[in-house]
Amino acid sequence: MVLSCGNTNKSSYLFNSHEDILKLFKSIMIDENIVRKSYMESEYSFTSGKRGTDSYKYIKIMSRKSDSHSFNGEDSHECVYYNGSFEIGSTDKGAYKCFINFHTTKGEPLTVINILKHNELEFKDVFIELDYTQGPRGDNQIWIKSFLGNGLNIINGNGVLLRDNRYISEGNYYLKDYIKDTLEYSRTVNGKLEGKSYKSNIVFLKDDWYEGDSLIKTNFSLFNGKTVKFLESSENHNTGRKSGEQIYRKQGIVTKKEIYENGELTKIIEYTQEAFPSESDSLLKRYQSTHQHGFINFLWSNQEKFKIDIDKKGYQSYTPLVEKIENRKGFKEVGYSRLIYKRHGNYETNQFCPIKSDTYDQYGKWIPEIRANYIQGKLEGNVKIYDRLGNELFNAFYKNGILIKGMNNEYSEDYNDGIYTSRLTKTSTINNNIVTWKIFDSQGDILDEGLEKIDPEKYSYDILSKKGIWNEK
Repeated sequence: MVLSCGNTNKSSYLFNSHEDILKLFKSIMIDENIVRKSYMESEYSFTSGKRGTDSYKYIKIMSRKSDSHSFNGEDSHECVYYNGSFEIGSTDKGAYKCFINFHTTKGEPLTVINILKHNELEFKDVFIELDYTQGPRGDNQIWIKSFLGNGLNIINGNGVLLRDNRYISEGNYYLKDYIKDTLEYSRTVNGKLEGKSYKSNIVFLKDDWYEGDSLIKTNFSLFNGKTVKFLESSENHNTGRKSGEQIYRKQGIVTKKEIYENGELTKIIEYTQEAFPSESDSLLKRYQSTHQHGFINFLWSNQEKFKIDIDKKGYQSYTPLVEKIENRKGFKEVGYSRLIYKRHGNYETNQFCPIKSDTYDQYGKWIPEIRANYIQGKLEGNVKIYDRLGNELFNAFYKNGILIKGMNNEYSEDYNDGIYTSRLTKTSTINNNIVTWKIFDSQGDILDEGLEKIDPEKYSYDILSKKGIWNEK
């Protein structure tokens, strides 16, 4: 006979701990519930009530002997592998679905303490996962998850994720040999993230780096035993909604910052993923081999060339040059009960401007690419666009998203003996729906000129859409 688990006087939930869940599985592991049994494996199953009703219960569990479960080959021992699941109740009144998957040492009782002790270096798997749902699908449905893993103990949507000492599969290294600290933290209250959460990590650098090494699933490589502790991400939540500053990194290098108010995104700052150490007070050096994955290895192998931030625990972080800034704000609009968030305020992007180059590298400056302003999703005031050599391609004025007047220029780029140059080939003057234009030869003399009528909205769209600028509806 299977009894209900958990003290319902404590809460309205059937299970108030992971031990309660294990008790249910252990309660059916008796002879009368055997489905199949052999020397190596035993399977048990129990069913009562009708599926879809409140009285429905279906529980199954399999145990199998295992002789080779170990992490480093030195602590190989006999253990037992458990795999099982159950369904209890109906969605109308509250349904439970659970899955378990873990190893324990043979002969030890099936308890949470023993599961965590046996799997102290297993950070990839969740050992127990319990889902509770009540009511029809939609915003009003109650949906609460519980988890047990290494450093993960959440029951009925309340608990903490606290992980450290992660296992590295390559070379049988253990992270605890290099770092003794928390690598991941978050807190869940009533099924929702609450307060500050963060991830940190560690990287091993390789002196003979090549792109393939950076793609291994653990993102670790080895460089003469040298390690770098770095911050990965940090977020803030208020009752499950993002609030305040959120920072995202790739192996310690900031990729993006976001600002949230009441769960709504109000500001985005994106950062270039290239290495630009200063060559002099006026020039940046762009290393041709530092695009994408190469940037990570280059930076952490040449920290003296960069301004690295280090916190009190020794975790490092690098913030590259700003590539994009976008501001947003919420507005009341007819037909909507909530605020509608749109671009509002300054919008800008930046780019690298090459001035000269040699066989291996480029030298230049970090310059503007786009400068614009929005009011409630519409372009307002001056909008400027520059090419990569700093030439002004577009300089126009907008009123409530409508192009009023401005200039649209075209340039050709030349490269000779390591020096970048450019020349104006066409200029167009915009005045409402009339554009007058001039075309120039290589000496700057006028080859042709004329005028045309335009649709300002289409003319503007053809120019701006290529740069990610538009009027929001």
